[in-house]
Amino acid sequence: MKLLSSAGDSYIGCRDGQEDSFAIWEGETKDGEPELLMVVADGMGGHARGEVASTLVVEAFVESFSHSALTSPDRLRKALFEANARLARAVSEAPDLAGMGTTLAACHLCGQSLHWISVGDSPLWLCQASGFGRLNADHSMRADLGGAVARGEMTAWSASVHPYRNMLRAAVMGDEIGEIDCPATPMICRPDDMVVLASDGIFSVPTETLHQIVATLWDKAPAKIVQALLRSVIDANARKQDNVTILVGKFANASGHAVHEIPKGKSRAKIMGAWAILSIAVLFLIAAAFVNQV
Repeated sequence: MKLLSSAGDSYIGCRDGQEDSFAIWEGETKDGEPELLMVVADGMGGHARGEVASTLVVEAFVESFSHSALTSPDRLRKALFEANARLARAVSEAPDLAGMGTTLAACHLCGQSLHWISVGDSPLWLCQASGFGRLNADHSMRADLGGAVARGEMTAWSASVHPYRNMLRAAVMGDEIGEIDCPATPMICRPDDMVVLASDGIFSVPTETLHQIVATLWDKAPAKIVQALLRSVIDANARKQDNVTILVGKFANASGHAVHEIPKGKSRAKIMGAWAILSIAVLFLIAAAFVNQV
């Protein structure tokens, strides 16, 4: 069984065309260790331009990353900058493409290490037996509005209907990139952890629902998890459903067997049960000693 497995797919939603692009690249380090790169880009600038931007950037990113011998964070940054430069050259050669751009999020899995880089609002979630949490920064007004809600400055409903909630603070457009999330230190993962990388069209489904789907299909192959997550988007039937792309990458242990953690509540119950048995045994011994003394 492969130590790293993955799958990805897209859904057009209510749009006239597909402006998302994605890629999954599998390779080996110079030491022969399997490595996996997953990339998703959500194009902007209208159907034709958005599709061109996302496709061009994903292809350039994978090409650069796959031929680089740098450390993971440096490989990711170099790939982003080369993809951004490729986009700039495309616009200079075809001025009618001016204004096109794309978000980009990529993650690199190798051994038990997870690195990522992202520009824009595409989410990267780490899914573990203990929980489901977003790793990368959200470079959109959605994140700012969420902070305002948390501080009590506005209601959740007001944030959900705010006209600028989907406005991006950073994107790949061939010029200087305003914000980049690329930590130098990797996230150390455990066997059977998985990552979900998606375009922002996935936000039509509540995060809690996505978590439940992943938890239910924990032992299934990535392809089955991807299809279940896409089905949840389709079933949500959002009125203006955006394009959505979902990729799942999964770590496995060397034996190929799933590693199941006992939920914390159950482990506490077992400990308390053991203490109860021990307490009864101690009381029994005290009672027996008292009877003998009498």
